[in-house]
Amino acid sequence: MSRSLCAVLILLMALIGACSRRETPAPAPRPAATAQSFHGGPAAHPNDWCGSHGVPESECTRCNPELIPQFQARHDWCGEHGVPESQCAACHPELLRQGIAAPRPLGAPPTPAEQGEHGDRTPRSDASAGLAPGTMVRLASPTVASQVGVETVTATTRPLADEVAVPARLAFDATRLARVSARVPGMVRAVAVSVGAVVRAGDLLLTLDSAAAAATRADVEAARTRTRSSELALQRARTLQAEGIGSRASLEHAETEYAAARASLAGFVAAGAAVSGTGWAVRVLSPRAGVVVARAAAVGQQVTAEEVLVEVADLSRMWAILDVPDAQAPRLGVGQAVAIELDGF
Repeated sequence: MSRSLCAVLILLMALIGACSRRETPAPAPRPAATAQSFHGGPAAHPNDWCGSHGVPESECTRCNPELIPQFQARHDWCGEHGVPESQCAACHPELLRQGIAAPRPLGAPPTPAEQGEHGDRTPRSDASAGLAPGTMVRLASPTVASQVGVETVTATTRPLADEVAVPARLAFDATRLARVSARVPGMVRAVAVSVGAVVRAGDLLLTLDSAAAAATRADVEAARTRTRSSELALQRARTLQAEGIGSRASLEHAETEYAAARASLAGFVAAGAAVSGTGWAVRVLSPRAGVVVARAAAVGQQVTAEEVLVEVADLSRMWAILDVPDAQAPRLGVGQAVAIELDGF
């Protein structure tokens, strides 16, 4: 009886173990990686791959610039880097991580675009080797260069021009510039010219009222009177000396007085000549022909004898003042050509 019970228990345990056992299916093989189209389409064919730029040959705008309008029409274009937005690894680094911008699949044969232009199967150089994604500084072939309008010339040998670039400014020729003053203090009565006026030598510039000028003219008249008196005294001394009446000392004194009077008259005449006019009026004349480039006088203004009232310059020739640093001065010499660039002309 006990043996039958043990056999039944063993049979029940075997049935329970069989029901709880499950078969684990074998893992499905992972699909092999294939080149993917940039527009979510089917995988690119191994023969449709641009190994130079890591994109399908049928979508490579750098090898086929005629594709650019198609990408621009569907708003898939990165104007900053000159490639389709869906291919721009500079703007979308995730493309590199996803393998979308990967090189040509292993085992894929070279495409016709990778071969030489005449089918000689010469591999095209990698134009983007060593450059950051999106950098457009190399062209894949001379054909692309001609398509984008790049022109070249043959390198030649010629002397290297040594140039020194320094700040410059124009200035009036100091030998052709007149700074006119009244030479006597006074008050400006009238101004006859304005800035930009063309004048000739001797033209009236302005008129002043000056007590000093009147005094100068009075001094001139007094000097002339003293000169005439000393001249008459000298003549009498000579006559007396000739008749044996006058002394030699009297004659020498008369000669000295006459010489001093003439010197004083010459000084006053020179001062009076500088202030043309009569009485209190002083006429300030232009000493040279030219253009009035500055005027500091106004009617009613009190001026001094040294104050510059009008500037007259000859504009037919100007000076260029160059601010050359000391370190560059040895590179310059007399006779070198100078080119002046002015913003205002």
